[in-house]
Amino acid sequence: ISLNEKKILCLSVPYSSGWKAYVDGEEKKILQANTIFMALPLEKGNHEIRLVYHTPGMTAGIIVTCIGIFSLCVLILYKKRRNTEYYNAITGE
Repeated sequence: ISLNEKKILCLSVPYSSGWKAYVDGEEKKILQANTIFMALPLEKGNHEIRLVYHTPGMTAGIIVTCIGIFSLCVLILYKKRRNTEYYNAITGE
């Protein structure tokens, strides 16, 4: 974007805590505009703007999912071993 004076760029993207904005490679704070949109204050001159979105809570969700899958595998192995021991006790093997 090229500006002749200092302005605020209003983006028609809904405001969310997952967004990060980089102006000329430097992270800038995103402002909330018109209640639901994002805005960026910009100085005079030419600027390259990059928006990056990371889903809030994604890391925690992945960790909890991995713990759940691991727990399920342990439970399945435990039940299988327990059933095998029960079968061996009954049959005398």
